[in-house]
Amino acid sequence: MFNMKLSYFDWPQILSTLALFVSLVTAYFSLFRRGKLKTRLGETLLLQLNSDGRLRVFPELALHNPGASLGMVYHLKGELRREADNLKEQLRWRANLTTVFVDEGRRADTRFESLPGVIFLPKGDGIAKRLNLHTERSYKLLAGDIELSIEVWSDGLAKKTTTVGAKIKLNQQDIDFLKDNQLPSPNSSGPFVQLFLKRTQDGDSFVHV
Repeated sequence: MFNMKLSYFDWPQILSTLALFVSLVTAYFSLFRRGKLKTRLGETLLLQLNSDGRLRVFPELALHNPGASLGMVYHLKGELRREADNLKEQLRWRANLTTVFVDEGRRADTRFESLPGVIFLPKGDGIAKRLNLHTERSYKLLAGDIELSIEVWSDGLAKKTTTVGAKIKLNQQDIDFLKDNQLPSPNSSGPFVQLFLKRTQDGDSFVHV
């Protein structure tokens, strides 16, 4: 039975069909496959209190497109949830920032880079942005944990939205520092001091160091 000749296909036809199948699969993974957007918060986070009491949150957000087609991020939405009273406050994406070294005073200065806009992610590529997020109204600071979450809206990728987050741990000394260095007025010119927070070893929280 195993020595019977093939009725409909001979070996060259079978090998050709398999080669075509492999080529189609390779083309899909190389040219058309949509990847799931990968997001991660960076190692540092900055906080600042605005003159009107709104809280400014400056996280670093890393974005990576592992897919084989062009992806884009067109909207970001943040939220703070204070664990002490479960109060939720929306964060608005106001700008992107950059940190430069200034010879005068031998210091690092975080300043405006660009307005919010579409972020293009070529296949297999990634980018990191320092975000300028503001609460929409005055934010009452309380000692304890605050959950930060950022929802990323994208197109050309496997999922429409992706969420990344971490906890911000504040004590009373941190709050006093923010109030002592609160911006004097909306049109004030810098530089201004910001509260510097660093990611903990477990990666779940940011604390002042």
